[in-house]
Amino acid sequence: MAAWDVSRSGSHRVTVQYTDRGAPRAPELTGTASLTLRTAFQEAEQYTSTGGAHDGAVAGRRTGASGGRALTEIEVGNWIAFDPVSLRNSRSVTVGATPCGTGGTVEFRAASPDGPLLGSLTVPGAEDGVAGSGTAGGRDRVTRPR
Repeated sequence: MAAWDVSRSGSHRVTVQYTDRGAPRAPELTGTASLTLRTAFQEAEQYTSTGGAHDGAVAGRRTGASGGRALTEIEVGNWIAFDPVSLRNSRSVTVGATPCGTGGTVEFRAASPDGPLLGSLTVPGAEDGVAGSGTAGGRDRVTRPR
């Protein structure tokens, strides 16, 4: 038996189950294995876990956002994680961010929120504190630490 599940984030989960016929004094044995395949394009609001201040980041509806959703609330010290995702052998990451609030830094870390720093990106604040009114933003590449 095999099952194939496609989530709204574009990831694919394959689950396979096999049952043997058993033997004369041995019952049937069943084994199950699952694998999640993700595309290279990931939406931040499709995180698998979050944490930090006030229980972490919040995703919500956002007109004009890819898929109609975005991170709508994220504070200093918040983090999001994608499991399983590996940046091993990745040469770059592209981030789409809209200037809002006071701005901040997006960091990419290995294995945990305080794991080794893989790279970072500065997101500017919005002019007059109004989301989307800043002059910078759009997509930018993450820089690797020196």
